[in-house]
Amino acid sequence: MNVLGEDLLHLVTRAIEWCGILVIVLGIVLATWRYVQRSRSGKAEDHSLRHYRADVGRGILLGLEFLVAADIIATVAIEPTLKSLAVLAGIIVIRTF
Repeated sequence: MNVLGEDLLHLVTRAIEWCGILVIVLGIVLATWRYVQRSRSGKAEDHSLRHYRADVGRGILLGLEFLVAADIIATVAIEPTLKSLAVLAGIIVIRTF
């Protein structure tokens, strides 16, 4: 692969990683905003914290999907070594459970 193509793949990988980070941060911010709105409206119930945790969890899971996608691109296209493949496999196993 030429240097320009490799640089482009690194750039794409970094952009996808930043999108994943942004999704996680936005998920936490939106979950917190929803929790505060529920609390201020008087609709807060015993399950408010459970809803908050579920909302945060959804944001984290979606962000992790982006991060895993970036790792797949980096492993398959940029550094196709056994070590990078083993790291990717570990990440996917952890993500699955």
